[in-house]
Amino acid sequence: MKHALAQVRVALGCCLCVAACGGRLSADGGGFGGMGGRSPMGDTDGGAAAGEGGPDIPQMQGSGGAIGSGNAGGAGGEAGDVPGVATGTAGADAGQGGMAGQPTGAGGDATDAGGSSGLPASCREVPTEMPDGDYLVDPNGGDPDDAFAVTCDLTTDGGRWTLIGRGQWWVAEANALPAGIDAYLAAAKRTAIVRVSSALFRAGAGTQRLFIKDSNALLESGFHYWRTLGAGVACTTDYANVDAGTMAITTSMAMSCDTHGVGSHTCGTLNGWLLLHLNDTYNVSGAHPCSLGSGDLPTAAGLRTLWVR
Repeated sequence: MKHALAQVRVALGCCLCVAACGGRLSADGGGFGGMGGRSPMGDTDGGAAAGEGGPDIPQMQGSGGAIGSGNAGGAGGEAGDVPGVATGTAGADAGQGGMAGQPTGAGGDATDAGGSSGLPASCREVPTEMPDGDYLVDPNGGDPDDAFAVTCDLTTDGGRWTLIGRGQWWVAEANALPAGIDAYLAAAKRTAIVRVSSALFRAGAGTQRLFIKDSNALLESGFHYWRTLGAGVACTTDYANVDAGTMAITTSMAMSCDTHGVGSHTCGTLNGWLLLHLNDTYNVSGAHPCSLGSGDLPTAAGLRTLWVR
């Protein structure tokens, strides 16, 4: 992983990237301390610790806050120390805990066990000021024990992209997508990420990229072309069209062997066009509405990552 796993607390007054929050997650519980010393602005005060500790996540800096007893929160976590980043001071003691299952409000108050995890639902909720890399996400927003790591692109095309496929992603499924793998993100994780997305997909991460807007996408292993349950999709190869709302619309669903395939193609022969096929914009006929070239592999199968935002 490019970067150590990082926890981002996006609610309850957490001061992501500007004011750093207190210590890392402690063991045995569901609540959270914030992050100490992560501010790019210099030394900042850390936030208070959570009343109940969460699972021990090694990427968080500083030691975990003490577990609260009853209503009182535990002591603030120690300051984090990240190389090249100013060190924050230790957080103050936590305030009184909230009701079970509910966070108590602004950062610095304690949280009893059972509240929101405070993690982003996907990379879509990670601030673009953060570096690209791997982050813990919790699409259902509940118990942090079911959170999982994903790779985020926070800089390209407006950032906030979550990686859901790598390589020839249709061939298999995996719980993680390190470099060199050919797989979709595991089905349950992939479905959860797409559910909290805006249904904007991007194939590729280099100079050639294909953007697809499809709220009915059928992202199933074993199919090496784009499929949808909808009546059509929007596409473009220029991110400016995404921002401007001027993506091309195609309603062509004329694939002889699959009524859900987007394009116009007689299966088994080299003909027609397909929106996305074998990591490329298949464009033998020249009729592709968002092609990156002509032929069956105009980018030499260069669209080898699949992202969603």
